[in-house]
Amino acid sequence: MKQYTEEGLQLYKVLTQLDAERRKAFQSGVARGSGRLVGLSARQNMVLIFVKELTSQEPEGISLKTLAQHLNMAMSATSAMVDHMVQKQLLQRAQALQDKRAVRITLTAEGESEFLSCNASLLGYMSELAQRLNKSELRTLQKVVKKFSRKSANRHGRRMSSSQK
Repeated sequence: MKQYTEEGLQLYKVLTQLDAERRKAFQSGVARGSGRLVGLSARQNMVLIFVKELTSQEPEGISLKTLAQHLNMAMSATSAMVDHMVQKQLLQRAQALQDKRAVRITLTAEGESEFLSCNASLLGYMSELAQRLNKSELRTLQKVVKKFSRKSANRHGRRMSSSQK
């Protein structure tokens, strides 16, 4: 078992605080035009983000397996979350055109609207946080995150896209 260092413990504390701030943004919920509060969890918002991003490359929709891999979740847990979001009318499941046994997941019109709303809210919140940093601090944070992302991608055997470098 590896020993932890004081620096490692400090980094853990900082990242935990940063994650808490990120969770606040996700958990705030977005009021709908109809007055209904959808109140997505951080994980559910990540589902919207991944489905939106991945369906731009695969307009027919994405598979449950692909979504589970991106979320780093078990297929059963991902399926349950998708079912819940289908009930909320944010996602839809449809048969694939090529393989009638395969199910493809896409955003509904309401899911698309929620995606845009949640991310506008999130970006506004992140902009407020960014204002607490000067330009030098923001560049340093970007470098640190890029370094972690590179190390993490290398450790897990994934290749980074040119946009991640």
